Amino acid sequence: MSSDYLKNKSLCPLPFSGLYINPEGMVRCCSISRVKIGNLNTTPLEEIVNSSTVKKIRREMLDNKFPANCADCYAKEKHHKNINFKNISNRLYHVGKLGSAPFHLYKDENNFELLQLDARWRNTCNGACVYCDPSLSSRWAIELNDPRKMEKPAMVDSIEFIYKNLSKLKMLYLCGGEPFLMKENLKLLKTVAEVNPALDIRINTNLSNLKTPIFDIVKTLPNVQWILSAEATHEKFEYIRFPLKWDTFIANLKIIQTLPHKISINMTWNILNSYGIFEFIDNMIKLGVHPNSFVLNCLKDPQHLSIRNLPIKRLQEIKNTAEKKLDRLTEPFMLKYCYESIIEYCKKPVMNKQIELKKELEILDTRRNLESKTIFPELYEEVLN
Repeated sequence: MSSDYLKNKSLCPLPFSGLYINPEGMVRCCSISRVKIGNLNTTPLEEIVNSSTVKKIRREMLDNKFPANCADCYAKEKHHKNINFKNISNRLYHVGKLGSAPFHLYKDENNFELLQLDARWRNTCNGACVYCDPSLSSRWAIELNDPRKMEKPAMVDSIEFIYKNLSKLKMLYLCGGEPFLMKENLKLLKTVAEVNPALDIRINTNLSNLKTPIFDIVKTLPNVQWILSAEATHEKFEYIRFPLKWDTFIANLKIIQTLPHKISINMTWNILNSYGIFEFIDNMIKLGVHPNSFVLNCLKDPQHLSIRNLPIKRLQEIKNTAEKKLDRLTEPFMLKYCYESIIEYCKKPVMNKQIELKKELEILDTRRNLESKTIFPELYEEVLN
């Protein structure tokens, strides 16, 4: 079975062993899956993992087909087929991390065992990043008077199922919202420390608050990877990730750098940090972050925040800078993939959402008492004049 698995380029362990739960109760195989396999507000989790929807995905994979549910991973792997990185796609990442653990499940489409969990209990977050929304940020929800949350019965049901399987879990991903502000994570991690302390844990955090009992537990666990969400420095950081503070981010980075844990940086590249992304990366490396620790996501939505609204001349300058930095790299670190993504994205057709961008920045400035024109003067000169 292992040799068959290695030959099958469509097979992913997550439809057989993974769950993504968002704050509104929607369930998918993973965070980038295209198909919703159920909703906890209408269906128990134990039924969702055995639904006809997810069984169809499993069957297609076992038949060496490529289900549409997983198109994003397949596209990334096709584009970067000559790069030997397990982190290129979510599929390859979990193939590497879970190893042979799911092999016994690949007999037919009826098998499921919870080995990987991405639980986002609530949208609780103290940040309102410019490209986020109320579904993943309570700060945004308050600002827009748009409350969203998972219904309590669904929360209780999902927690009961998960705790029943917690001792067998191989991977846990905590995101949000902001995972250090979610009370469900305190109980969850207390139990992990008791029944599964060697669990592989990834925590995606804005790193704004380490003065919590959740952090007190996390720092005692051995297999933790910190995924820090940031992509700009100083006042640009504070505008993009309003109302978080750059100095707090740096102070907390230095704290977690003293722990025996891995650290990576998850960057969302958008028009507000179109060129500043290079300054941010250089800044992080000077602070001791390893070049293999960077992951870059080119923002596509909302479209007015895409860098493709920049003038062609500016995009060419960014592309040239990325090419120069790429040429200087001596090792095939993940930073290589970041620069390659920048180069490729700069080649895509330009957009014309400048009017929408200016309007949205004006709305944000008024509502948050900010002045984007002084923080991003080049943007106003080149795009919004």
